[in-house]
Amino acid sequence: MTLFPDVQKRAQEEIDHVLGSGKYARLPVFQDKQNLPFISALVSEVLRWGGILPLGAPRRAQQQDIYEGYMIPKDTTILPNVWYRCTDLIAFNLLIHDTGGYATMKLLILIQ
Repeated sequence: MTLFPDVQKRAQEEIDHVLGSGKYARLPVFQDKQNLPFISALVSEVLRWGGILPLGAPRRAQQQDIYEGYMIPKDTTILPNVWYRCTDLIAFNLLIHDTGGYATMKLLILIQ
């Protein structure tokens, strides 16, 4: 947030508008999320910039598959490269705009 003080100010303004400020402020509840769209987007962006882990949860191929020309044998453990997806701005923009935020990871790390 130190890199973007204007964003921090806008976020604080939204929080103050919805939750109040000073002596009359209250803690947020889940019902406030719909009234805090900037905060929701900001949290998503902060987590995209610095994810908790570079790889997603391991998955197992339930059947043999071919992905972008690579054969993935049945029962192969697959680790999605979340870091790549979140730091490749072109892929991230395509992910958001083309699929509404849901897609498979572009790069995979395979372990047999």
